[in-house]
Amino acid sequence: MAVMALVLVLALQVLTNTGAAIKTADNQRGAGTSARVALDRFASDFSTAMLTGGASAIVSTNANASGSFIRFVCLSRARDNGTETIPRGAIIGYGINPITEKIGGQDVTYDALKRGDGLAAFSGNGSSLANIFDALSQSPPTVVIPDANWAPLGSGIVRFHISYVLDDGSIVQTPPEYEMVSPQTGARVGFLNDLSMGAGFTAVAFAPENAPAIGTLAGRYVKSLLVGVAAVEPKALATASTAQIDEIRSKLKTPGNGETPLAVWQSNLGALTFPPIQQSIRFYQRTIPVP
Repeated sequence: MAVMALVLVLALQVLTNTGAAIKTADNQRGAGTSARVALDRFASDFSTAMLTGGASAIVSTNANASGSFIRFVCLSRARDNGTETIPRGAIIGYGINPITEKIGGQDVTYDALKRGDGLAAFSGNGSSLANIFDALSQSPPTVVIPDANWAPLGSGIVRFHISYVLDDGSIVQTPPEYEMVSPQTGARVGFLNDLSMGAGFTAVAFAPENAPAIGTLAGRYVKSLLVGVAAVEPKALATASTAQIDEIRSKLKTPGNGETPLAVWQSNLGALTFPPIQQSIRFYQRTIPVP
């Protein structure tokens, strides 16, 4: 009887460990799927962005959300009254914002990646690309993407960061700012003929003719984006306390110049003191070239 009891105890331990391993694998699979779907969607959107033809994307340079927000315009074609072809644009945005989900019967609030889109005409109604970007830059933006058009992009994506690979191969976290030659004065001015940019936003130089003339990034422009996402199975977040969620955020910090999101986040993973998160979190990174 003693031997049988011991065997039963050992069998129970094996079953418990196997169940935990299966649950962890399921959590990792779910988080990984969300991350890959988000990266695929972003790559698809960004591949049609207007970047080198006198327009640029704008990104957040706010210290509290560095690298977490980007907005850009994609050009499409539409017909006005069935006769006149006018250019129209889709304005796309990606950003980390709080969401609330019901998980395990309770409401859980956490930061998550959202995608938004809106439409704007560049001609026919007096709109111009300059005006659209000026409105995009306001904090919060005064146009463009209705609140109802923002939706979570994959469950459990708690961090989204863009690093910038420059034409010389270096990696920076704040990109070179867009400049242009003023058609009125011939002088080099800030983004889109010196329109005022909202606080905390930077217009990005994606072509040599738009590279800044002065500063530490003089002459530099962005050749590709290095996009990193961190995804956690929401069920693991549901069992975490506020302090533990804050700890997760502190470990998913913004990388420094020359660093990549993946390398920094992976190096910090071992410092987490909450095992379920360590087992459920997944990091992915992709290089997305400038179209």
